[in-house]
Amino acid sequence: MAETKKLTLPCCRCGAELDEAIMFEFSRTVACESCVRNYYQNWPAGIIDIELRTRRVGAVAWLKQNREMLQKRAAARVA
Repeated sequence: MAETKKLTLPCCRCGAELDEAIMFEFSRTVACESCVRNYYQNWPAGIIDIELRTRRVGAVAWLKQNREMLQKRAAARVA
C-alpha cells in the first residue's frame, strides 16, 4: 500500500504552517488551535473544549475527503 504523504497547510486566520496533527476545521478550511480559541474566547471554557474536539475530528474528515486535491495544490505551489 502506498504511503500517504503528510500535508502542511497554512492557518486560515494567522497563516502559521500547520502539520496535520494540529489542524482544526474552520471556515471550510483549517486553523490553528490558538486562532480557534481566540474566535470563541467569549464562550464558556467547557464549550470551547467541546468545540475544539469537534473541529479536530472535522479536520481529520476534511483532510480524508480532500487529500488528493490538497496534495495536487501543494505540489503546484512547490513547482
